[in-house]
Amino acid sequence: METLIEEFQLFSFDLKLSSAVNDSARQFLHDVMPVYLKCGQKISKKALLACAVFVSVQNNFHSFHVDQEGNNSQPEITVSQLLDKADINIMEFFNVTCFLKKNYPLSDNVKQNLIALERKYLIVSALFDKFESMSTEIFHLDTSSPTPSNHSNPEANTLLKKHKTLCWMLFLVAKAKVLWHRQELLATFHLLLCCIGEVIRVTPSFMLLPPFDSIVAKNEDLLTILDVLSNHFHTKSEEVKAVYDGWLHVANELNIGSKFPEVQDLQLIYLQLYIQSGDVDESLFLEKDWHLLPSISEKNHSPRKYPLTLIRRTLDTSEALNTILLSAPDDLTENLRNTLQECSVDASNVIRDFLSQSKATFIAEFMQAHEGSDKSLAERRFQLASKYYYLMLDALLKKEAERLSAPEFTSFIQNVVFHKSLLACCLEVTLMSCGSIGPVNFTPIPHAGSFQAQGVGFPWILKVFNLEAFDFFKIIECFIRGAPTITMQIINHLKFIEDKILDSLAWVNGSAVFGGLSGNGCSPCCKAKYSPVPSKSYWSPNKDPSQKTPGTPHACHAVNLFLNKVSRLAAQRLEKMCLRLQIEKETQRDIWVCIEHVLYKKTHLLQDRHLDQILMCCIFAVCKAKDQEVRFKTILSCYDQLPHSSVSVYKQVLTEGRKEYIFRFYNKEFYSEMTSFVLSHCGNRSDSPSLIVSQSPVILSPLYSLPTKKNIFISPLQESPFKNPNEVIYRKLPSYTFGSLQSSKMLQDINISLNKIPPSKEKVETRGKKRLTFDSEDIEPRSALMSARKFLRFDDTDSTGAFKKPKPV
Repeated sequence: METLIEEFQLFSFDLKLSSAVNDSARQFLHDVMPVYLKCGQKISKKALLACAVFVSVQNNFHSFHVDQEGNNSQPEITVSQLLDKADINIMEFFNVTCFLKKNYPLSDNVKQNLIALERKYLIVSALFDKFESMSTEIFHLDTSSPTPSNHSNPEANTLLKKHKTLCWMLFLVAKAKVLWHRQELLATFHLLLCCIGEVIRVTPSFMLLPPFDSIVAKNEDLLTILDVLSNHFHTKSEEVKAVYDGWLHVANELNIGSKFPEVQDLQLIYLQLYIQSGDVDESLFLEKDWHLLPSISEKNHSPRKYPLTLIRRTLDTSEALNTILLSAPDDLTENLRNTLQECSVDASNVIRDFLSQSKATFIAEFMQAHEGSDKSLAERRFQLASKYYYLMLDALLKKEAERLSAPEFTSFIQNVVFHKSLLACCLEVTLMSCGSIGPVNFTPIPHAGSFQAQGVGFPWILKVFNLEAFDFFKIIECFIRGAPTITMQIINHLKFIEDKILDSLAWVNGSAVFGGLSGNGCSPCCKAKYSPVPSKSYWSPNKDPSQKTPGTPHACHAVNLFLNKVSRLAAQRLEKMCLRLQIEKETQRDIWVCIEHVLYKKTHLLQDRHLDQILMCCIFAVCKAKDQEVRFKTILSCYDQLPHSSVSVYKQVLTEGRKEYIFRFYNKEFYSEMTSFVLSHCGNRSDSPSLIVSQSPVILSPLYSLPTKKNIFISPLQESPFKNPNEVIYRKLPSYTFGSLQSSKMLQDINISLNKIPPSKEKVETRGKKRLTFDSEDIEPRSALMSARKFLRFDDTDSTGAFKKPKPV
């Protein structure tokens, strides 16, 4: 501890920080020290010092802005300066910030700034990688030769380096002035094309490669150059021209029309913008500064090339969407109008009014989420989504018309929730395809995917149209199956959303799922595996008259489909967990029965909770009941290794109206609700004589035994050809053989054996009774509680290796 503080004092002395930031950073290190020691000091110490300063600077800068509005202050130190002083790569910095977000309660302001920084770095680093390859297709590498000849060293030519620097610096200045309010990959790429086009316009034709040399020779305007650039790099020219309006504002401010700015002038302008922002100096990408190189371990190593760049992937996805919507209508088609007119009520005008109202709502919410984004961008996104909506509505109605007559789906077409769900799905796909959400919204560190830099990530679209997650779930399957053309990117994105709905979003308080699940009966595994013992412990194959019947067959079908998909998702995750925990197959089947019991009979345990929380509690409870001790800490460690895991799942579990650690939810709610079921269905069968299993191996055995008594085996007559006494396996145990001369002696031995009570009989019986009936009133409360803890419960003082309460930081 003292060593780290001493190193920080030396580090902060070189930075010349204010006393407020210095004291705040030192206090942060004191607070985070237990977490740092807990992880075994695996993270970089230098990066931790840099993060301490970053957090302190952000907190002080934010509080200053809150107190004094309208000031022109700037952070005391930038991220690039921190990386340089600490002598670390930005990926080391992100590794530590990800660790802190997962294990330390950072303020909301710091979290949001970190998310914005990570997203900005991902976009700019991917754009620079793309820019490097684009420059070799635009400029000559050697002006003395009519064709490019030196691809191995593009920096060798001075003129080429000058034009590349001019393009990149012009882009950085324009980005800071035009796109300061949002970080959207596709829009940023289009702005880069505008800057490249402006530089091409003032570049001599002999320095350019075809087809750009002929355009400059003809003295074409910038819009024509942008058309050629868009076609050459496979993007939509309309989207590029939409960003062109913002570029004109920058061009007028820089007075580009009369005199093109020099590189030094642009560098001075950008330096001021960079210091005001306090983040990464993006001009250092031109110098191949090792502090900003992605996927690097040593200074002398070159960065690993992207197998498929983010730009290429986003452009491919956007191009695929444009291809799908190439023939899509802007309004109701003739065929769709005829279909609607065949209904008892023509819904054409209703659909148009619905789209008009939805457009106004979406644009307002989109601009608010992007903090002042231009209205034209939101209008373009909605225009694409509305074309997709008409295309999908036509396709879905055709499928419905094949099995229903037109009047029969009048109610279907007049269902407002259906139209909202379909439009919301089209908008979600459009936003993903255009780069507003998707691949660049996550940090480059694993398990940080839950943080979103943009405000339009799912379930944002549900809030826009006031939709329930369950209603959106119902349209996903129809959308994928009914789409005339669909790409794997769209399918994967919708499947990702579906998983989020299945595991958490559909289980919120007030969801329609709970109403639909109230009358669905018992778990299929419970019916198949367990035979009726007491009347309250089995499920009748007949329908319970008291059960509520879903209102419509469609609602029943939707709930059944939802249950099937939840069960499939839970089974997949359970299998992965059991594989990592090395849990036996028989125990895994018992855990699955426990999970299904929650899904069908204890659905209130899922309200405002996550499916993974129930899964982890079931694993611990069943293993505890079967004397296969698995510590909760081990379960959480295995869960952290799953690709979809999130630390909030087990650190923020609803428990008696408050968000607490998962072990408190287990002790306070799950334990009391599930104890009887777990012990009776999933406990150790050797200690549970009252449990009757329909496919018991004892009953299926040809040699029967009496429970809780000394085993007695009966064999055929000695002379019987069916069984030779030498083949009897249990010769040393009490037995009786028909026809034997010693049969009377054998019967006496059997009687003695049955009348003799084993020394440990009383203890075994008591233990089994406590295990199965520890809630009974005839057992001493303290004894029952301790017995219950032994087999199921764990708490802070459990000495059997259970999860320990973390010490407060």
